[in-house]
Amino acid sequence: MRRWPCCLQRVRIALPVTCRARWLTRWRGSMSHLLEVIGLKRWFGVKKGGETRQLHAVDGIDFHIAPGETVGLVGESGCGKSTLVRLLTRTLDPSDGQVRFRNHDLGLIRAREMALHAQRKDIQMVFQDPTDSLNPRYTARQTIAESVRLLCGLRGAEAAARVEEVADWVGLPQALLDRYPHQLSGGQKARVGIARAIVSRPALLVLDEPTAALDVSVQTVILQLLDRLKRELDMSFLFVSHDLNVVRLLCDRVLVMYLGQVVESGPTDAVFHAPAHPYTRALIASLPGGLAGGQATAADLLVGGDPQSPIDPDPNRCRLLGRCPRGLAPCGETGPVLRDLGEGRQVACLYPAVVQHHVRQ
Repeated sequence: MRRWPCCLQRVRIALPVTCRARWLTRWRGSMSHLLEVIGLKRWFGVKKGGETRQLHAVDGIDFHIAPGETVGLVGESGCGKSTLVRLLTRTLDPSDGQVRFRNHDLGLIRAREMALHAQRKDIQMVFQDPTDSLNPRYTARQTIAESVRLLCGLRGAEAAARVEEVADWVGLPQALLDRYPHQLSGGQKARVGIARAIVSRPALLVLDEPTAALDVSVQTVILQLLDRLKRELDMSFLFVSHDLNVVRLLCDRVLVMYLGQVVESGPTDAVFHAPAHPYTRALIASLPGGLAGGQATAADLLVGGDPQSPIDPDPNRCRLLGRCPRGLAPCGETGPVLRDLGEGRQVACLYPAVVQHHVRQ
């Protein structure tokens, strides 16, 4: 039986819709995608040894998000999550590939032009640290009003009414609207950041570690708020987090990134119950309770040593080789690509830890 951390028990009770949604994930493949990412790349030129080489921050990523779906994105620091978020929100131009939103290629829009584009209001972001992301010279009212003006085109009495309406959505008392960030608690600042992002009722909300800077008790309340808003406003979420327990609880599907690539994806319950990629197994084995049945082995926990360099990586070599407990000679000769395992699961590994008859030939 699944054991949830005590601090998340109240969230689990409050999210019956989210829990049931996971069983519907396999049906979503027939739905039109809200967001589709195809072969997305972002390389950065770096000077090394007197020549310019390429750092592969995001290197050929494919995934999609369906309407109403919450997709989790996990991976260690430096794996490319933040760069991917910037590409999706169009604050950074891709080197190659497509970001299709409602079947429109956002890659055709330059990053500097996206702020004024009509699609801007449909893709919004909640930042990691509400303290750093709020202008210290703006009151909560002014912060929300700025988004109302830029995204909704409202001014005067209409804008003022929308600000108060959105504040009510996020549970921010009217008495706090005229306070500055330094006069607000961490949870209150988080509500301002969320309010700013949802004024236009976006179809997709990108959440970059939205509770990482908050106390545990406040995290629970904010997670409940986000789930309620998702259902009431009919939004999809891309939930970026290092907290695997939160991802397991809130997300319908999960993407696991390593050195710029997605190495495993699938329905959250399936991935956490039986992770196929060695890196995913190591992540989950490190949690309290570990792998299903508590049978984490030393090999599952062994991801030691330093990661390979992301600068001009060998395309014919697995990027986990050298840290992988099961790395074999072919892993240094063939770069694995994502392949289907059935039931909505994919893994980029030559020797995945799965029952072989589940692998599609």
